[in-house]
Amino acid sequence: MAIEHVQIPIKVNFKLTDGLSTEKIAAAIAEAYPRDPNLKVVGLTIPLLSIVCKNEGIIDPISDIKNAVSRVYDHLQKGIVQLIWDLLYKLYSVLKKFGLAVLDLSLGILNLKVSDLFNPDLYSTIEKTVKDLYAKSKATLDQILNFLGIPSPAFADVRSPEKEIEHFVKSILACLWGLFWKKVDEIRNLIKLGLRLWDLANALAKNPTAPFPTEPIWDAAIDSAIGKFLDLLRTPPTMKQILDALKRFAQSIYHRAEVTAAEILAVLHRFTLPIIGFPLDWKLPLNPSVRLNSIDLAQVLADMKIWINNFTTNLIKKFINAILKILSIFGLSISFPTISIPLTACAIRIN
Repeated sequence: MAIEHVQIPIKVNFKLTDGLSTEKIAAAIAEAYPRDPNLKVVGLTIPLLSIVCKNEGIIDPISDIKNAVSRVYDHLQKGIVQLIWDLLYKLYSVLKKFGLAVLDLSLGILNLKVSDLFNPDLYSTIEKTVKDLYAKSKATLDQILNFLGIPSPAFADVRSPEKEIEHFVKSILACLWGLFWKKVDEIRNLIKLGLRLWDLANALAKNPTAPFPTEPIWDAAIDSAIGKFLDLLRTPPTMKQILDALKRFAQSIYHRAEVTAAEILAVLHRFTLPIIGFPLDWKLPLNPSVRLNSIDLAQVLADMKIWINNFTTNLIKKFINAILKILSIFGLSISFPTISIPLTACAIRIN
């Protein structure tokens, strides 16, 4: 029997100038919840992100709301990344006249290009593809998951096509950004070459209007903002690699060759990845009422990928701030707006 919800429309504003975190986003949404003590919010409907409150099937309010928050987190990050990408691409386009190579904008999977990542319908597109392949060609779906480094099957001890499809869609979207960061690294290298040629052209022409050499500023910005994280930009860890690292960590604590999802979750708060530390900004435990540990672990892995994407976004954002002087030469600038997200809190009466 389907659950009847009381639906309360609300709107939440997020400043992209502020640092993003899942806990901050969850708190901002919770702050807008209805104040009626007889109502308990059990889900969110967010039309912008094609999220609808569940009223049947497997319903876990804590997990469902946190998944919705993760999607908002990803969407806001996407807003920042699009501004940065557009800016870098404009600078690359200006410098192309020096003979820079043509940048391949294909992501190499699902016929997607960089611009597709910013399509508001991307979730629905990936969801349709996953559902079709799940039903008709599991082998093809497994190839896609393997290419992106997503563990399959998603859950060790739970059989739920609905939850598995939901997880695969979320994971694919999170992992596509790993391919995007490689494109950022490519365009960064092309721009560096273009700036070197621009400096050289000004020097040879003894151009008195050239304000300053750009390459030293560019290099200093790389060193200060990205420096030791260059490998993360070029080869971010996959979900499989994170899961393997989690298993090894748990095995070292329990001194056993095999560990369960519950045991991994129990020591999760002590886990770190090299250089970046603990790759999650949810307070733990993720779901105090969890009864399906493998589903919770799968959600942790996907959220860790989203966190790593946000970590990388912040590095590039810091880099952009360090090269504003260069951008101004070419008439370019950047500003991060406030984004309003309309949503509906789905509640049940508790009296």
